[in-house]
Amino acid sequence: MTVTLDEKINSRIQFWSMANNQPPEVFIHEALEQSLDDWEDYMDALNICSEIDAGKMKTYSLDEVERQLDELNTASEITVSFAG
Repeated sequence: MTVTLDEKINSRIQFWSMANNQPPEVFIHEALEQSLDDWEDYMDALNICSEIDAGKMKTYSLDEVERQLDELNTASEITVSFAG
C-alpha cells in the first residue's frame, strides 16, 4: 500500500516522530490504528442509536439503574444465625 501525504501532514508526522524518538512508520502505524479504533467506536455508537430510535433497545436513567442494583443487593443479602 502506498499513501501520498500532503506537506502539512508530513510535517506533523515528522515533528511527532522526532519528539517521541520513533521512526515515522511506527508513528503512522499507531496513528492509523487509533484512528480505526475511534472510527469503529463511532460506528458502534451510531448503530446503538439506530436501535434505540427503532425501539429495539431500551435506555435506563441513572436512578433506574441504582434502584435495580439496590434491589439486587437487598435480595442477595443472606442472614445467617447460629444457635448457641
